[in-house]
Amino acid sequence: MPEGKMPHFNGQKNVDSLRKRYIYKLFTNLFGLGISLITMGIVPRALGPENYGNFNFLTNFFNKVISFLDMGTSTAFCTKISKRQKDSGLMIFYSYFIVLVITLIVMFVFISFLTPFHKYIWPAQAKLFVVLAAVLGLLNWLLLVFGLVGDAYELTVQAEIAKVFQRTIALAIIIVLFINLKLNILNFFFYQIFISALLLSFVLWIIKSNGFIQSRKWLMTGSEIIKYGKEFYNYSHPLFTYALIVMGAEIADRWLLQFFGGGTQQGFFSLSFNLGAAYAVFTTAMIPLLLREFSIAHGENDNKKLVRHFERYGPLLFSISAYFSCFVAIEAFKITHLFAGNQYSNAVIPIMIMAFYPIHQTYGQINGTILFATNQTVLYRNTGVLMALIGLPITCLFIGPLNLGGLGMGANGLAIKTVLFQFIGVNLQLYFIAKYLKISFVKNLLHQIFVIAFMLFLAFIGKSLGEILLASHNIILNLLLAGSLYTTIACLTAYFFPSIMGITKEDINKFIALIVKLNPRAKGSDR
Repeated sequence: MPEGKMPHFNGQKNVDSLRKRYIYKLFTNLFGLGISLITMGIVPRALGPENYGNFNFLTNFFNKVISFLDMGTSTAFCTKISKRQKDSGLMIFYSYFIVLVITLIVMFVFISFLTPFHKYIWPAQAKLFVVLAAVLGLLNWLLLVFGLVGDAYELTVQAEIAKVFQRTIALAIIIVLFINLKLNILNFFFYQIFISALLLSFVLWIIKSNGFIQSRKWLMTGSEIIKYGKEFYNYSHPLFTYALIVMGAEIADRWLLQFFGGGTQQGFFSLSFNLGAAYAVFTTAMIPLLLREFSIAHGENDNKKLVRHFERYGPLLFSISAYFSCFVAIEAFKITHLFAGNQYSNAVIPIMIMAFYPIHQTYGQINGTILFATNQTVLYRNTGVLMALIGLPITCLFIGPLNLGGLGMGANGLAIKTVLFQFIGVNLQLYFIAKYLKISFVKNLLHQIFVIAFMLFLAFIGKSLGEILLASHNIILNLLLAGSLYTTIACLTAYFFPSIMGITKEDINKFIALIVKLNPRAKGSDR
């Protein structure tokens, strides 16, 4: 829609640099990681494997369904807002879409309860928990959407400060519930809903207070709705098949595990998945910011800038992910018993396997930003659909019971399948992206293999030295010493041989200077 037909945004006068916004996101996620680790040491113990598994089964279900209804529109919205920040019609139209999604979810749950199908969709789950999971899923989606909006409007710094405040409150509440023996699955649902609603309120207030939400006009004419609708349709309709098939396959994965393994196996897999998600925050913080930069570069037809961003941040974020993942894989036994206790002993192998999932998840997210920013949604759809269709029979084989021709591997089987197909799918996308950007796919693939092998070696050295130097059975002390040794060796390697991590000495020096000064106008800014 041409500018001037609807109220314009005021915008921010002072624009934060990409590095400054990332540093704030990184700091917030570091703070959040500490809280997540404390929470992860409390919640699985308090709920037990079965209830912990049931909670994750229900929340995962609604997250996937809502992701299907989203069909990439949230990413499209962020991309368009980044390019057309004064077009308030985008915000109004997408608000209509949000109401539509909420209505569809409410109708789906209501109709399911009127039929026997709810017993098959959510086996052995209380209706109240289903409703609460639906509410939580919608809140998490709204947080994703308006978090992307905040990044597009360059309000990242303010939003990250709000997250610190929200997470502090969240930690206090969870500790109080645990100490008073009130932390059960019902209260945990209410807790999650409250803290999500709290953060959403903060983010909306920040966007509005900076002049990016105009309350004077929220009605659109039929022609305006059609015009915006066509714009989003043209962007996202190639993703309908992708969203439907991938959502179905991902829900089927967890449903099969729930059906054949029960809540306990679901709990083991959920713990392994959530541990990986906890330390993945170091790289996921950068993804929304990269989406904006890729979108701007593509809008300016600046292919060199696209290549520069991809080659600079892809290997670096991959190496950071590998640093955490390889340590978790090597120390899986200690980490499992530290955070979850003996009742999760059978989760050690899934945790060891799923430790590698965030590594290629990083490249997958970067691939997605490139494909969305360059309007290659068809390629994104085709690769995703292919992997989903091939993967579902593999899930049946790995999880299915022996009497039905399966291997009966439970959480172990789903972990193997998830990591294997993540690796294949991400590198399939990377192959086509490398052709588009005219860079070497083989170089990127070899870098992945080398970094993982090298980090595993360093993590093993750190673990072995720690056990030699500290003759103690204290898990915390052992992990701290091993982690310190591993981190020291990894940092020294990165400093003296930065090319291993996909960076240069100049990058390191700028990064250190930025941490010290947090100067958005520093030389070498990515703006």
